[in-house]
Amino acid sequence: KPLTEQQFAELAMERNIADHQLPLEELLARLNVTFVNALNQLKTISAEQLSEPRTLGRAKIPTTMRALVFHSGEHASRHTGQVTTTARIVRQMA
Repeated sequence: KPLTEQQFAELAMERNIADHQLPLEELLARLNVTFVNALNQLKTISAEQLSEPRTLGRAKIPTTMRALVFHSGEHASRHTGQVTTTARIVRQMA
């Protein structure tokens, strides 16, 4: 489904993160909720649905559910690497 207005608002907030710094505890709580929601959503996808056609993004690039799930995993892996690298840098600065 396309992004909701709430999701667009959160994306806009992330672009100006210096103006919207949240305590670490809240960030971790949000991250945990996001992981739980993502895992619950993945559990609802049947094997048959993996081959269903889907579109990606505002450009509505044609793809399949399988490709979207795979892409999401790659994307999550990339961001995990970014978090790990950032944490190492911050620890070295402290």
